[in-house]
Amino acid sequence: MKHIQNFYVHTQPDGNELKWVGTTKNNSQFEIRRSTDEIDFTVIKTLDLNAQNAEEFNFFDNDIYKGRLYYQVAYYEGETEVQISPAFKVENEKKRFNWVKFGLRALVAIALIAIVRMATKKIGTPPEDAPIRVTAPNTSAVKLVDVTYKNFNTQIEALGQVISTQPIDIVSEVSGRILKGDVVLRKANRFKKNALLFSVDNQEAILNLKSQRSNLLNAIVLMLTDLKLDFPNEFEKWNSYFQTADVNRTLAPLPTIANEREKIFISSKNILGQYYSIKSAEERLTKYAVYAPYGGIITDVYTDVGGVANLGTRVVRVMRTDQLELELPIRKEDIRWVKVGTKVRLYSEDKRQSSSGFIVRISNTLDPSTQSINAYVSVGGRGIKLYEGMYLNTEITGRGVNNAMEIDRRAVFEQNKVFVMQSDSTLRVKTVKIHKVNTETVLFSGLVAGEKVVNDNLLGLSDGVKIIPLK
Repeated sequence: MKHIQNFYVHTQPDGNELKWVGTTKNNSQFEIRRSTDEIDFTVIKTLDLNAQNAEEFNFFDNDIYKGRLYYQVAYYEGETEVQISPAFKVENEKKRFNWVKFGLRALVAIALIAIVRMATKKIGTPPEDAPIRVTAPNTSAVKLVDVTYKNFNTQIEALGQVISTQPIDIVSEVSGRILKGDVVLRKANRFKKNALLFSVDNQEAILNLKSQRSNLLNAIVLMLTDLKLDFPNEFEKWNSYFQTADVNRTLAPLPTIANEREKIFISSKNILGQYYSIKSAEERLTKYAVYAPYGGIITDVYTDVGGVANLGTRVVRVMRTDQLELELPIRKEDIRWVKVGTKVRLYSEDKRQSSSGFIVRISNTLDPSTQSINAYVSVGGRGIKLYEGMYLNTEITGRGVNNAMEIDRRAVFEQNKVFVMQSDSTLRVKTVKIHKVNTETVLFSGLVAGEKVVNDNLLGLSDGVKIIPLK
């Protein structure tokens, strides 16, 4: 399992922002390390973790110096170092000497000094209380790109966990001693659909049922004499019912009652009440044998064979193995790019195995701990051997973005503002429409095609500053 994914560092004017996606366990830690030579790393922060989930982490390092830095994140479980990320290099400006910028500024300064000297020769020497001040304009060399629009296919990466679609607890609906079925009640044992999982001793229930049937037949015998006198036309059907009834077999339906007088007579003998009590007992007798509702596997055993079960006692927990789903937490910012039916590509942790699926449903609630919304992906067994609880990496092909442009995420500030170069080589702030924020880039629109937008780190830039464009 990868505990550190998508680790990168975003350089900002007042520090460096570290971001990564982590899968953690209880009582684990993240160590954040910094180095100037990629050899000796110093721990600058330890994050103690008390939850078992996958979420996005970030850390802002404002205690830095100008120059080259390296960052690493290490994941610990207890004292054991489980995983360490590759080193991420950043360049903080103004540490390296920029000879191009220095040369350009020097040339500008020399030209201005020459102009000032020529001007002073014409107007004479200025008074001592008004000294000549020579300043160089505030210029910076910045990378620019021309605004061009095209269509993009969005892609979302997420980490999900395989779950069963129908995990259920099997409970006893009757009381009695648990007997062995077709399946040994042990964890990880598999069973087929309609296999006898277990049964409950039903001898006492059978004897009680036979007693009830005998009492009903006795009541019918006592009724037949009066029935022959008062309802001679109905005598034969009730006598035939009595002759065919058997205390060892399920009762057949009672003869059809012909009229209201017969109904009153039969009810007065309590024939109907006894009959339906017996049918209820016969139905209850079927609950003494418990059959598998589907093919699957036993995940937990609560009451073993030989134990006594009461009404509502949990006996085993089973899980369906032929229908698995992937529970996929998607960032709330990305959920609008997916919908039911969206295709999903699934990868094992080592990326050697892959499979495919599609989103079957999306939750309408937000998980407050991860700020994500769960989507559920129907997955098959082809390509990857699936187990409940395993984690899979996914790539979701989201809805397309038409007529958009992609630039570096660092070139956008205040959520939706960028710098555009004017005809006089100065910068102006413009507001754009952000369509999608990726890990390192942003898709946007709102500028005129052909304009030149800054696609670089914004350190030292501001509205109105004069720049030197770089390709």
